[in-house]
Amino acid sequence: MPTRNFVLTEQQSGFVDRMVGAGRYQNASEVLRAALRRLQREEEVWDQAKAGVLEGLEQIRSGEFAEGTGEMAMREAFAEGRSRARARKLKSA
Repeated sequence: MPTRNFVLTEQQSGFVDRMVGAGRYQNASEVLRAALRRLQREEEVWDQAKAGVLEGLEQIRSGEFAEGTGEMAMREAFAEGRSRARARKLKSA
C-alpha cells in the first residue's frame, strides 16, 4: 500500500484522535481511509447530479421539454401514481 504524508490542522488531528480513542477505528490510517471513501461517494453523487443537469440543459436546447410549470408536472406525476396504485388495488381485489 502506498504511504503518504499529510499535514493536518489541530482540529483535524484532534478529530482523528477522538475517533481512534472512541474505538471506532484502530488507527489514524483507518480514519483517513474512511474519510476518503466518503469523499469518493460524495464526488460520485456530484458527478451524477452534474451529468443530470447537463442532460437536462441539452434536452432544453433541443426542445425536448414539457410545457407548463414544475408544480403542474408534480401534480401530474402524483395523479399518475395514484391512478397506478388504484389499478393495482383493483387487480388484487
